[in-house]
Amino acid sequence: MAIAMTDEGSLAERAASRSKDPIPRRQEQTLLIGHITDFHALEPGERLGGKLDTNRLAEQAVEAMNARLSSSDVVVVTGDLTHDGKAGAMREARTILDKLSVPYLVLPGGHDNPANFLDTFGDKPYLASWTRDGGYSVDDFPVRFVAINTNSATADSASITPRTCDWLDRTLTADRDRPTFVLMHHPPFQCSIPVATYLRDPEVTWAATLKSVIGRHDQAQLVLCGHVHRAIQTVWAGALVSVAPATCVQSEPMFRAVPQSSDKGRRVELVLEPAACQLHRWDGGTFTTYTLPTDMSYRRVG
Repeated sequence: MAIAMTDEGSLAERAASRSKDPIPRRQEQTLLIGHITDFHALEPGERLGGKLDTNRLAEQAVEAMNARLSSSDVVVVTGDLTHDGKAGAMREARTILDKLSVPYLVLPGGHDNPANFLDTFGDKPYLASWTRDGGYSVDDFPVRFVAINTNSATADSASITPRTCDWLDRTLTADRDRPTFVLMHHPPFQCSIPVATYLRDPEVTWAATLKSVIGRHDQAQLVLCGHVHRAIQTVWAGALVSVAPATCVQSEPMFRAVPQSSDKGRRVELVLEPAACQLHRWDGGTFTTYTLPTDMSYRRVG
């Protein structure tokens, strides 16, 4: 069987017709939701570990989104926009995200300084309600997006306050009929990645009340997270939790053991494998999740 190699047009050509519009009120049902996370952006000229250009890798993810999505779709960004939380790094993340040709919804992660995040992204109307104990909801699409804050006072742990859980319960109760996607930074289950969040709290007790809230709301169908630098999916509280891979380095899971508090001295192994993102397709009744490379230069066959 003969296989012909074909080249696709450049990213610029493929995205040239995309225009950036304000978040539109969707009338049709089909929606593509791009999911990117964990840029670990740095100030201009800096490299992660002195070697890795995380800013360029984040730009590559944005280019992949622009090539795959139309102006009526949306991108969600689930935190760790920066590596060190510095204001200059946050501005770099904003510059990169503003290159998206579609609307985007963003929230901070544990590496992100809360004040620098709001100083940089606070002009986004949906962030007007963002606090340590709150979140935001966006109702302009066929699915509803509800984002919550799972960040603690330190970058290497997660928490959620009772007020946040109360806010989420009230927000979900206000519209039980619309399919809802919940956005947060930390995966709320033991995902066997040896990072402090799951080593210090192997039972993930911080998410127990959250699990009860999500479990009471059947319309909460998908929970989107980042943090652990690995694509992972599991059913939790009756919803699918989908963790997107990082746009930079990935992590090696502990496949044969659940992390324990006695492993707290263990360091996660990071892998320089191809970066990736996720794409969730909502067809009006169900969603399908794809994990795709951010590098669009791979040749197509056929």
